[in-house]
Amino acid sequence: GIPCAAMFRREMWVRSGGYKQVYHPAEDAEFWLRGLSLGFTAKRVTNEPLMLYRHHADSASRTKPQRNIHTWHNFATDKQYPFAAPSEVQPVIRSYSSPDISVIIPVGTGHEELVTRAIDSVIGQSFRNWELVVIDDAPTGDPYSCLFSTLGKSYPFIKRVYGDFRVGSIGQAAARNKGLVEAEAPLVLFLDADDWLMPTALEKMFEAYQKATHESCYIYPDWHNFKGTELIPSLAKETYSQKRLLEKLIHPVTVLMRKEDAVAVGGFDTTLNGFEDWDFFCKLAVRGVCGIEVNEKLLSYQTEAGTQRKKSYENKDAVVSAIIERYKEYSNQEGGKKIMACGSCGGGRKAEVPKQDNTPKEGEILIKYTGNNPTPI
Repeated sequence: GIPCAAMFRREMWVRSGGYKQVYHPAEDAEFWLRGLSLGFTAKRVTNEPLMLYRHHADSASRTKPQRNIHTWHNFATDKQYPFAAPSEVQPVIRSYSSPDISVIIPVGTGHEELVTRAIDSVIGQSFRNWELVVIDDAPTGDPYSCLFSTLGKSYPFIKRVYGDFRVGSIGQAAARNKGLVEAEAPLVLFLDADDWLMPTALEKMFEAYQKATHESCYIYPDWHNFKGTELIPSLAKETYSQKRLLEKLIHPVTVLMRKEDAVAVGGFDTTLNGFEDWDFFCKLAVRGVCGIEVNEKLLSYQTEAGTQRKKSYENKDAVVSAIIERYKEYSNQEGGKKIMACGSCGGGRKAEVPKQDNTPKEGEILIKYTGNNPTPI
């Protein structure tokens, strides 16, 4: 192993995002593992005992529960290293130019520090063909001096989108809509900055979408509620139905769906002061774009972080009444508006991931250098 008292480049600390408290007391071992996966190497330069390592009964490594540092590091077992990091044997290099899934994460006030765990959970997915679209919605003034500058150094591959800093925060609804505009994959997945995915979430949800009987549907997982430092199983989970969804929100915003369907319903309503995700799923339901559950706990849903959720619940009664009023004609069995048949429940065209046309178009940029040093490579 590598001792904690090792000399390393500051560049590795910045690029890897530093030590992660979530892995304590093995945060140093996880740090070396992550650094090596990014292409940095380690070398023992002397056999001289130049460090004194104190063993005692009250040390964290002896008294704290050990955490599995490989949970979100699938490369440790399948050898598919992130972004083809250098190694003694040249690994297979994957292309990320045509992602299957765009993961959209809005970052608002109170979530600036939490988002790194959400990003790390996407990096740690067993399903690799994704892109990350992160929208900065914190009214911090100059976008180039905010946390996003740091995120860009640790995660240079993310697509960073800025809100409108002339008006402050644009809100989660508008931030997600901005993410939809920037998303390049045919499928999108919404993830709040204070939540995170289990390592097989994208894989299981992608498989479920491919098995669906209709392409216009969305996939949602079962979830853990994360409160304080504990994971609590979701309670009172309900089976999806269009009518029940029009009466109450029955799952989190984290779903996998076609970008085309999200755009067709106009995205998220920016005029609502909370619960815009429920309204979004209601719009999908009345168009026959229904939810299909993956009955596995693939999402950790934070219940106590950030300000947006708090604001939503402060206005809960008024917003819930407004949404119910908006769709009451669809809920009325007699003489109301007709809900389109749920394609994913009653047959129809099998779901397939839309194929992207990668044929170069006239004037299209095929290769773009995005590094810091404008020198030939």
